[in-house]
Amino acid sequence: MCLASQYPDRGIDVSKVLIVDDQEIIRMLLQAHLKQTGHRVVAASSAEEALAAVREKGPPDVAVLDIGLPDMQGFELAEKHQSRGRLQGPTAHLPQCQCG
Repeated sequence: MCLASQYPDRGIDVSKVLIVDDQEIIRMLLQAHLKQTGHRVVAASSAEEALAAVREKGPPDVAVLDIGLPDMQGFELAEKHQSRGRLQGPTAHLPQCQCG
């Protein structure tokens, strides 16, 4: 079930998920499942690609981050994202799932 349908009165979309993993099969599986359940998905294969996607498409409501990305650790990506002031309002604390 899409979480956005649970909060129609808040005027926010809580269903945008950012997936960052350098393994294509992982991105594809997660993306397929999340789209099937009604979420909008933005997928990236590197930290820099993820940061560019966030600049272009806005911040996600939740992020699934691979810890061992080729260009930086998932933890570093989360810190960099937060330090650039991309998170405000309801997304000020980006929920994350770090996958190793």
